[in-house]
Amino acid sequence: MILGYNGAIQTSDRFFRPSEMILREELAQVLGSLLKQKAPNQLGPVANEPQIKDLARAGSEAADDIKLMVGLNIMYLNQDGNFRPKQGVTPQELAAVLKEMKRTVGIHDSGVAAKIITAKEGGRELEISWGEKPSSGYEIYIEDMKLDGNTLMVNYRTKEPTPGSYNSTVITEPKDTKPIPFNYPAQLNIQLNKL
Repeated sequence: MILGYNGAIQTSDRFFRPSEMILREELAQVLGSLLKQKAPNQLGPVANEPQIKDLARAGSEAADDIKLMVGLNIMYLNQDGNFRPKQGVTPQELAAVLKEMKRTVGIHDSGVAAKIITAKEGGRELEISWGEKPSSGYEIYIEDMKLDGNTLMVNYRTKEPTPGSYNSTVITEPKDTKPIPFNYPAQLNIQLNKL
């Protein structure tokens, strides 16, 4: 019902069918719709449009969402380059897809979110933010980041306003960015470490 209310799934037939297995193309449609509606700023351009051998087997309304999910590395093709749109989603696959979705939208750790964004020059940057704060004076800094396999280890610091200091009362969102070296893998997991 929540997905229908948020426009992520078509609810015109008014049936939920909880005992039926969700198909891979249906999952791609739900997640694609959610990303487009609720997190449009997380949708950077897909570097290379994926070559999906069995895309014609999917419903025409699902094709763009399938390309988006594969292009963002949220859902994957098998070793033959097939998406398998009519195959049911297993619980293990759903867990992996939701983990990738979380990575794409941002990773949360004690109010700090991290995501990879496209820089103005075309490269990639790591952006961390500390959420909305009630006044100025809150700061967040990326101290350093190192690559460990496919995981970007990010050390950061936060600073709160000192008691008695003058800070304007305005909602702020402290952020910091740091370029990601070009030789780092295209798909990165992020681990945040507060110093």
